[in-house]
Amino acid sequence: MNLDEILFRILVGVTAQEGLGFNRAFLLLVNDQEKMLEGKMAIGPSSLEEALRIWTDLNTRPLTFRELLASFDEEWQQRDIYVNQIVRKIRIPLSDRSHLLIDLLTHMQPEIIGYEIPSHRHPEEILRLLEVHSFAAVPLLFRKRSLGLLLADNLITQRDITIDDVEMLETFANYASAALKHARLYEEVRTRIKESERHIHELEAMQNRLIRSKKLSELGELASKMAHEIRTPLVSIGGFANAMLKSQAPDAPNSEYLKIIVEEVRRLEAIISDVLAYVSPGIPRTKPVDLKGILDQVVFLMEVPLREKKIRAYSNYPADLSPSNVDPDQMKQVFMAIISNAIESMSEGGVLALAIHCHNDFVRISISDTGTGISEDKRDKVFDAFFTTKSTGSGLGLNIASQIITNHIGSIYVESQVGLGSTFIINLPVSLLEEALPCRNS
Repeated sequence: MNLDEILFRILVGVTAQEGLGFNRAFLLLVNDQEKMLEGKMAIGPSSLEEALRIWTDLNTRPLTFRELLASFDEEWQQRDIYVNQIVRKIRIPLSDRSHLLIDLLTHMQPEIIGYEIPSHRHPEEILRLLEVHSFAAVPLLFRKRSLGLLLADNLITQRDITIDDVEMLETFANYASAALKHARLYEEVRTRIKESERHIHELEAMQNRLIRSKKLSELGELASKMAHEIRTPLVSIGGFANAMLKSQAPDAPNSEYLKIIVEEVRRLEAIISDVLAYVSPGIPRTKPVDLKGILDQVVFLMEVPLREKKIRAYSNYPADLSPSNVDPDQMKQVFMAIISNAIESMSEGGVLALAIHCHNDFVRISISDTGTGISEDKRDKVFDAFFTTKSTGSGLGLNIASQIITNHIGSIYVESQVGLGSTFIINLPVSLLEEALPCRNS
């Protein structure tokens, strides 16, 4: 049984004819965390018409007190909307000792409050809120500690509240307080169990990540050693094959075989370089560099495949861009990876557009193509290690590019539409720029 069900049963006990028979009841509870007295729940009709309808309904289908207590459902919440709107308006700081309700809570004594009842207090505010001439108030106490207040009135019948009524209400409140405290303790225990379960899951996830990280570290170390071991003989094979190719006549029978060997060795060397860069990404060795110059240099290096695939390259740079403090070799590697992918996506020709835009706190480099584009389900994976849609390659190029940009305190992402092309966007913070001036004339 949850706390709301306990509160409902307390209110039913106060208002049911088989119980104490008050017309309406209001429960106010202490919020220890926020140091407030808050209205939580109420039950009762808002008018004589509503009361007659409820009482007639109960007479036509009489319910035992046990059946009333078991009827906590949405029907009750929907029927008692007005009284619940009233009770939720009550929110008083516990420090406000001048307030009537806080005074009642502090003194821990039951009382009848009314316009015509002599009192040193000023009950007008709460009487206006409840729209009654008088009401009974009893504290909810558990081991001499105030949990809240239970208020009850006879708005509909206008029957006077007697001392006997208050004594019965006080007796009932004592039992209700114990149930309320136990319900709160249950809620607290259940909350702590859930928190403990969440912490256990987090610890298990952390442990799994540590184990995986250790395995990846060991695998990375092994891959690094293997790559170094393979690279040495591979360089020799490539060198000898290249020397033999140069010594052969162009129409010699073995020339084609030697060309294949040289090309495959280059491909394997590129994969090994990618693996080594992925396993041990270098720390950026920054110096003032012209970003435009690096981009233009990469385009020049890629001139042959650009020409073969009939791809036109365009650039749009600011007239006067300040040098950027970046690692030129690593930045070249980033641009090479992105432009290589762009070229591969434009097998039937297209446009490669390079641009640099200056903003207040960062410089944006965009590399766009008119290729096949990247589908939505693959867009989030393009920077993942070993992810590739190509039949060749290591699938590490863009992952390494992402690492490099992250190490430069920047960001990289892709925008793409299938059939229209892709745009890779790199943002480098102004703090990396010489004298923090990305564009002097922009």
